[in-house]
Amino acid sequence: MGRKRWALLLAALLLGLLGGCTAAPSPAAEEAAAFLRRYSFPGESVAAPASLLSLIEGEHPRLPLDDLDLTTARTDYLLLPRNARTLLLTADERFRARYRFVAAFGEGETAQPYRLYSRLDDPFDAGAWEPCDYTFITPSGGRLHLRQCHLDRRHWEDDGTLRLILRWTVDAAIGDSLAMTLQLVGPDGLTVVAQEQHWADQLRSDSWFAGMTMETRETLLLPPSLQAGPYALRLRFSPPLQVVEGEPPLTPIDILRLRHLPDVRLAPPPVPDHPLDATFASAIALVGYDAPARVDVGGTLPLVLYWHVLAPLPADEKVFVHLLTADGQLVAQVDAVPLHWSYPTGQWKRGEFIRDTYHLDLSGVPRGDYHLAVGFYDPRSGERLPAEGTGAEAEADRIVLTEVAVR
Repeated sequence: MGRKRWALLLAALLLGLLGGCTAAPSPAAEEAAAFLRRYSFPGESVAAPASLLSLIEGEHPRLPLDDLDLTTARTDYLLLPRNARTLLLTADERFRARYRFVAAFGEGETAQPYRLYSRLDDPFDAGAWEPCDYTFITPSGGRLHLRQCHLDRRHWEDDGTLRLILRWTVDAAIGDSLAMTLQLVGPDGLTVVAQEQHWADQLRSDSWFAGMTMETRETLLLPPSLQAGPYALRLRFSPPLQVVEGEPPLTPIDILRLRHLPDVRLAPPPVPDHPLDATFASAIALVGYDAPARVDVGGTLPLVLYWHVLAPLPADEKVFVHLLTADGQLVAQVDAVPLHWSYPTGQWKRGEFIRDTYHLDLSGVPRGDYHLAVGFYDPRSGERLPAEGTGAEAEADRIVLTEVAVR
């Protein structure tokens, strides 16, 4: 065999050996993978460099970073190498609105360090898209088409915030300068919120062209003590626009209907996210609760309790909400008179359904898995009302609702 052929065979053998060798993962990569194994939930997606995906175990959708637009990605975790590209990315406003920094791995090593980011909950994600099929015709013949509306909730039970997304297309060039106001109209026909529409930093409306699409987001702050009943979301344009060609201009127009439910009512019964069957002193039923399964470290844990009054209570009891470790150690708590100190249990009436909201401050609570528990106690004696039913811990006279992950 000639020297040339031997040289070719030897080169092929060396290439094969080198191709079969895979560099061992760095300690930083292994540390990041261990962190994810400990703190992530099954089913949460993880995007990472392709070389690290094999380290990420468990029931996680695994996505290579090169296949993602990281300014718009909605994966639960991003494991990013610390390099110039990552520094530019994390300085992007769109990225910072969607992700928060969680932990760094290998920052002081000579090997590639990594940074882990987790997805922030977008309050606009709640609710559902609905068709809102209206074509508005401007005085100059332009056509603005409202195609879809997204409201975070059709019913609300406390004063707070409503979030609305509107999707538009321009069917014919506008050519007019438009102003639009979004109104929340109450059961008495009076406007309780009026907010000028912002066109999401688009061009002026008289420059909109056919085929253009827009998505606008609005946050409506609800005033306190709104009366219960039906409400409407209404659009008002200036100048007034037509919705049917040849007809007089029509403004305003109601695009969505919703309802404000009172915190205390006899009917209809509430529909909690998590139904429950538990009682305290055979007088108060806990028929369900709303609570997240996961809360950010240093954040706030919101909890809504749904009570049903089975019999009047002779005295004013206080509610306690506890966050506990697996061995029962208390790490966060709230004690209060129901309905933000406004409706003592001694005033409750048989048959009432009561929606009762609490917020636990998690400042100083470390990462981990905790139990969320509730109960009643007499503020004069400290004695707790006996608890029975689902989640009841008789020896502690409390109801354990669920497990909460602080991440």
